[in-house]
Amino acid sequence: MKVAYFSNYRDGTYDASFGVDNILALEAAGVDIVCRPVTLSAMIPDLPCPVEHLERKTLNDVDVIIQDMKPHLYEYKGGVKNIGFLRWNQSSFHKSNWPECCNLMDEIWVTSTDTMLAASKSGISKPIKMVLHGRNSDKFKKQINPLPLDGLKHKCVFYTISDMTRLQNVTGLIRAYYAAFTKTDDVVLLLRIYDSSRNEGQLVSLVRETIEDIKKTTHIYPELEDYPKIAIICGILNDDQLYQLHKNGDIFVTANRGEFWNIFLHDAMGFGRPPIYTNICGQASLAINLGWPISGQPTPCVDTDSNEDGLITGKDYWFDPNLCDLAESFKDAYQSWQNNKLGKIQKDVVKAAIAMNYQHMGNFMKQKLELGESE
Repeated sequence: MKVAYFSNYRDGTYDASFGVDNILALEAAGVDIVCRPVTLSAMIPDLPCPVEHLERKTLNDVDVIIQDMKPHLYEYKGGVKNIGFLRWNQSSFHKSNWPECCNLMDEIWVTSTDTMLAASKSGISKPIKMVLHGRNSDKFKKQINPLPLDGLKHKCVFYTISDMTRLQNVTGLIRAYYAAFTKTDDVVLLLRIYDSSRNEGQLVSLVRETIEDIKKTTHIYPELEDYPKIAIICGILNDDQLYQLHKNGDIFVTANRGEFWNIFLHDAMGFGRPPIYTNICGQASLAINLGWPISGQPTPCVDTDSNEDGLITGKDYWFDPNLCDLAESFKDAYQSWQNNKLGKIQKDVVKAAIAMNYQHMGNFMKQKLELGESE
């Protein structure tokens, strides 16, 4: 069986990482795979491409085409099996043309039961199969030093890696942090914020303004300097520096409203950092109730900063984390850190992250492909 994989893996974006990982996972499983890039960004960065060697292979005699892109870009090719890789976080997308585009495919792959339900609810009639995401686990075994950051020594460092969209809900994260701690607690919230549409100075200003506004509207302390410490990193970090950042932290935390798969959470677990996370979509598939899963409830979506051409509407739902539960999880995790009781959780999350490596997840996808051949 020969597989052709099409995605935006050369775009240098967060989403591009998923294509790279899936291609390398299939290669690790011994699948005869060739790949071609699809450009979704205005500018393609001049970066090393880990799958460049697979671009040199021809498309001759391909049996399966996997299209890892937004469904409105799907194209059906006769004579081969067509698989669409669907990535989605909300309750449905029935107001768009995506269901019709997905139904052009022979099969749809997703990374969580929540996405599977959303696809079914939206009217996808083709077989929907769940595959988990693999990461290169070799990096988790390397000796990596933390970044040289001031103010973290002898502190319990909660950290996140996120953008500032409503979907990622950094404001909710900060509010829960302020509700959980005082400035006398030995804690720091380390925010690594990225946004390609703003330069570093603009982004730092945005984050600081957001923090100051939250302080003024929570009314917990009379003076703004009485709140527990928050540290900000908004500069460009390469992959190696992001791995170092995981070493700076003690507990990874995210209050997002849904993530089809969270690579930063995956890596945090691989580096032995227990997570606090919203228990929905791919995060639930990945963390399997380890650490501190946050409860919540479905609420109507609001216009997001990256609305997919009107795909997200108030008729659909996303997962709104319970910030009271999040604040209690902050406190519980801090107590575990104080009492040196993170050891077992650290071992468990490393084991879970390493189990989802290229070889294992590539074999999982390979089995799905072989099962499809026999159907």
